[in-house]
Formats: sequence, C-alpha cells, structure tokens
Amino acid sequence: TDVAQMSATSFAFQQATTISTASTALTIIGGSATTADLTLQTTSGVGTAGADMHFLVGNAGATEAMTILNSGYVGFGTTAPTSILHVASATVSPVSQYYFNTVNGYPRLTIEGTGAGIDTIMDIKSVNSNSALLMWTGNNAWILETDYANNNFEIVTYSGYAKRLVINFTTGNIGIGVGVPLAALHLKAGTATASTAPLKFT
Repeated sequence: TDVAQMSATSFAFQQATTISTASTALTIIGGSATTADLTLQTTSGVGTAGADMHFLVGNAGATEAMTILNSGYVGFGTTAPTSILHVASATVSPVSQYYFNTVNGYPRLTIEGTGAGIDTIMDIKSVNSNSALLMWTGNNAWILETDYANNNFEIVTYSGYAKRLVINFTTGNIGIGVGVPLAALHLKAGTATASTAPLKFT
C-alpha cells in the first residue's frame, strides 16, 4: 500500500520496534522532489557511545555489513571502526584492514595485514610535514618520502630518522648515506674500521 499526500511527519515509538514486510521488499523514499532528503537518526536525545547505526544483511540479518558509530566512524566488515573509514576483511587469512583517518590534520591511509604469521602495515601519511609511505614489519619501518622543504626523494629509517638514500630534486644527484649529495653519486665516506668502505667489489 502506498501512503501518499503526507506532509512532513514524525513517527515515535515508545519501545524497540521492528518494521518489516511479510515477503516483499520494503522501500523507503525521502520524497519526489529532486532535492528531497532522507534522514536516518539513531536517537532524539544526546547521543553518546553506543548510539550507533547498524546495517544488517545475510541470513536473518546475521551479518553486520556496515556500522556507523556515534563518533561518526564508519566500518565495513567491522563492528568497531577505529577511524573515519575502516574497511576489514576478516573472512580470509591473512586478515586485511584499511583505515582512512587524519593525523594532526593530515590525511592518512593505513593498510594492514595480520594472521598466518604476517604482521605488516603500510601507512600513507605526513611525517614531519613530508608526504610519506611507511612500510612496517613488526615494530620496524622504512619511510619513502618527499621532503616538504626541497622536494627531494628520500628513503629513511623510522627509528632514528636516518636518511639512507636521497635523490636531489633540482640536480638529480643521488646520495647514499649522506643527506646532501654533492655529486651525481655521492657515497658516505668510509673509515679505518673494517667493513666501512663506501663501495666494495667482491
């Protein structure tokens, strides 16, 4: 049955209520105007943790396909999203998860794989104001970044922030072990200590 010619109307239920149809699909339409909105709201009170929105699919709604927390965090494949957008695939091994968030005002994308002996994370975010890709294995990481100050490309260690390789944006000079390459190929100088030579042929 169509319910037509109704102005803006509110329906209030005093207890948990389920609206369903016997066998056919249920369609909710915001309106017929080209600018008509459809608003879904969890509570008319002050929303706190737990005032979440759940979208269920599958056998009798057994699968929660999407969750929107009171914080605004949205989760696909997870009922506990930890970022603005959190996508998880827990049905395969290794488990894959994707996070879209902001850190200190900068956008961040995290790709994580866990399980089956794998614990790796890739982060695309800002490090020291530089655009960077972080590749983690456990607690160790390499950083591939472009330097905000001079546009140089750098490969840096996460621990200690040591610059292992630098490509100068202006000159094209490549530095290995030096932060400011002064030649087409600039190697870190060796010392009298064994195994510190900058270049070795075997």
